[in-house]
Order: sequence, then C-alpha cells, then structure tokens
Amino acid sequence: MAFAAHSTSVIKSLIDESLSKSGGCQTWPELCKSIMAQEAGCWEMHDILSCVPVEYLSSADHFVRLPPTTIDALATWNGWAHVAEEVLRQQPGGALPICRLQDAMVARYQSLVGLSVADVALLGACALANLPSSYLSRKDKFVRWRRPRARTCTVFGTPRTNQCSISCRCRKRRLG
Repeated sequence: MAFAAHSTSVIKSLIDESLSKSGGCQTWPELCKSIMAQEAGCWEMHDILSCVPVEYLSSADHFVRLPPTTIDALATWNGWAHVAEEVLRQQPGGALPICRLQDAMVARYQSLVGLSVADVALLGACALANLPSSYLSRKDKFVRWRRPRARTCTVFGTPRTNQCSISCRCRKRRLG
C-alpha cells in the first residue's frame, strides 16, 4: 500500500497506543509486530520507523519508549485524590472495593480530561498510587472516604482548640 501523508498521524497514534498498552516501552520488533497485527500489514517497517518520534528512540538500547512526560503527567496529576473523594462520597457508606474504585476513578479521569488513554491499566495504577493513605484499610478490600474531623465544636459551634473535645470542655460547659 502506498504511504500517504495522512497516514503519519494514524501510525503515530498506533505507536502511542501500542507503547502505552505495554507499559510505555517495547523493543523495535515488538512494536512493529504489534502495529502490523492491528492494521493487517497495511504498512511496511520503514513507514512505521519514519513515524516514530525521535524522543521515543534511545541510543543506549534497542527500546522504543513513551516520553517520560506522558507517564509522569498521569502519575503526578493532582486531581486523583479529589476524584477518589468524589467517587466515594457518591457511594452508600462512602466505601467501595478497591477494584471498583479504580475503575470508577479511571472512567472519571477520562471524562474530566476528555482523553481516552489506551492503557487503562496504567491509568488505574496511577489512580491507586495517588489514593490518600487515610482511605485505605488493612482489614478488608474496601477503600473508605474519611470525613475530615470537625474544626468546630458540634455542641456549641465554637472553634475547637487542640485540647478541646466533646468529652471535656463542651460537656462541662453544657452540664455546668
């Protein structure tokens, strides 16, 4: 098949998809096989090579890699904790099994960012890596949303101090 200019973007997206499915790194032959298998041999190896961005290639080894910024952007996105809270707050009791939470966080990320990343496993790993540790349980498989502690007294509505608790000052004021 003759190589057309518009095919460059198609091959580039197939390269990105194949690399993200494999965790961001593949050998050159693996990458070619993957792309040729997806497109039933529509392109020659030199067509694929001509579409690989230079920043994906390494002079140190034979691997083709996604640039670090793509993976780092997912891993360091500062919205993961907010997405987890949002998903958990919608659940009865504020809890979900970790696998269902991961799926919900990935779906929410894709809807927020408007991006359909091919590697859902990579997105899921990034989501779980950024869960606040206070949400996790050592006793079961559930992730629970922890409500922040009240900064005001629930009885009098006054600001709490470090020593204040309902069992001490507030109770004494109410009884006295």
